[in-house]
Amino acid sequence: VDGSGPVRRVLEADIPPYPTSWSGDGVIAYYEMDPESMRDLWVYRLADSTATPFYETEFNEKGASFSPDGRWLAYTSDESGTDEVWVQPYPSTGQKIRVTDGGGTDPGWSPDGRVLYYGRGEQLLALPVDVGATFRRTGSERLVLEPVLFWGNMRRYDVHPDGRHFLVVRPIGGQYSNEIQVVVNGFELLERVAPTAR
Repeated sequence: VDGSGPVRRVLEADIPPYPTSWSGDGVIAYYEMDPESMRDLWVYRLADSTATPFYETEFNEKGASFSPDGRWLAYTSDESGTDEVWVQPYPSTGQKIRVTDGGGTDPGWSPDGRVLYYGRGEQLLALPVDVGATFRRTGSERLVLEPVLFWGNMRRYDVHPDGRHFLVVRPIGGQYSNEIQVVVNGFELLERVAPTAR
């Protein structure tokens, strides 16, 4: 991505869409903040330029994330009275599975689809799962990292393609910042700041 191509409008809607995930076959998952039904999940298919509701309730649904194979959609919903992570098949069959108990937000998948990550408080947690014909847990959740910022309506972490590294938003000196800093040529900078003995 270098900005050399033209900007193209993908979706125009009366209510601003908040995209959160893109499947491998060109489906964008997003949520809308409807004044009557709160936050609802929608999907937009690039192939035929159609936007359709995925899950509309009187509760708040947000932060949808496609599994790597595009067959499952994990999301956050407060329908139980608190934010929890849920999973539904995609396309929807009406089946929904509550993944967390005790709080959960901002779901994301490992590259192989065998781990579902989510936040609770300032902890990033991992849950081993199987996403074959059905969705099921294959182990217990474990702590990956803390503190991590889980705030607002967008996921503040991502999983590296190797499945072992993460890009996260963390506090510095106990404070969170709204700035993003990108380091280019990091090894050259490190050599200047802390040269190694030759």
